[in-house]
Amino acid sequence: MEKNEIDLALEQLDNLLRYAPNHVMGLTEYGKILVFHKKDYKSALKILKRSMRICDKSPGIYGAMGVAYYKVGKLDYAVPCLKLSRELDK
Repeated sequence: MEKNEIDLALEQLDNLLRYAPNHVMGLTEYGKILVFHKKDYKSALKILKRSMRICDKSPGIYGAMGVAYYKVGKLDYAVPCLKLSRELDK
């Protein structure tokens, strides 16, 4: 995604979450964009944890959380998240 597309996607997700704050897919996609495009790992973890509390069976949530934890140097959190993501994806 180009920078403008990323910003537009975040803007649209902000709008969605304003009206549906517990929208799991919206939260998850917002978190993934923060991890993989914006490199804002701490903010991503906050959002992904919110998403996880609503739906704890999504491999996408745990995968993105694992990457974010890895990027902030918390391997003791990253590894279990990545393992669970893989297990849930079977």
